Amino acid sequence: MLDVYVIALKDSDRVKNLESDLRKQHIRFSRFDAIDGRNITNVELSEMLDSRATFARLGYTISTSRLACAISHQRVYSEASKSEDEWIIILEEDVSLLPDFKDKACSLMSALDANKPVICQLFSRGDRFVSKRSKLELDNNQYLFEFNTLPGQTAAYLINKRALEIANQYSKISGPPDWPNWSSEVTYFATYPYLAIESGVGSVIGSPPLRRRSYWLRNISKILGYHFFKYRKSYGNFTAYFRLEIKPLINRYRWKRSEEHTSE
Repeated sequence: MLDVYVIALKDSDRVKNLESDLRKQHIRFSRFDAIDGRNITNVELSEMLDSRATFARLGYTISTSRLACAISHQRVYSEASKSEDEWIIILEEDVSLLPDFKDKACSLMSALDANKPVICQLFSRGDRFVSKRSKLELDNNQYLFEFNTLPGQTAAYLINKRALEIANQYSKISGPPDWPNWSSEVTYFATYPYLAIESGVGSVIGSPPLRRRSYWLRNISKILGYHFFKYRKSYGNFTAYFRLEIKPLINRYRWKRSEEHTSE
């Protein structure tokens, strides 16, 4: 049995296609009303957000719409932790399910280790950050890859009890809205072919307001160690900092170099 949670704005029309897909595949689900960032007050903002830790990771002040997305997922984690199932599926409103979603999701649950904190992306645009050496072929022409670098997107994913326990230890959002700082303690996988597709049409979150110059200045600060000493309390320890900040830089550089060689 699949334990599926759908996050959607209360009056959303975008979620209708997803609900239709779930019913066609005879998948039961629980719907959670997403928080509307436009309704978050300054008092609620201070209660929900570790602003310093979030700025350390992002390099800009998080918008209320992005914060609302993170809090919506966090509230589902709290509710999902009551489930007796080892694995939970979380879907956002603009997702469409591909055929055999149910069978393939169950196959993934059987292949993944439920005794370790794990999240498996059922859709991702960060396939360049997976480790090709970690490929595992399942029985139904499906593959599992472990991420070298924490992925973005929270459109569709599996999360197990161990990962939920970690996420629920944090009362405030600290870090990006998709995967805050607690994500440094979780192992991430991707499945291919994907089991769902995210359209992104009609999203109210928008693009991050970080310019190219600011982005590279932050990267230089990270490499030289200034960033860590300035914000070290926001990361907890150097191991978490390395996984959240340094390792992604290394992998992005390696990916860029490989792309340059491929194009030559």
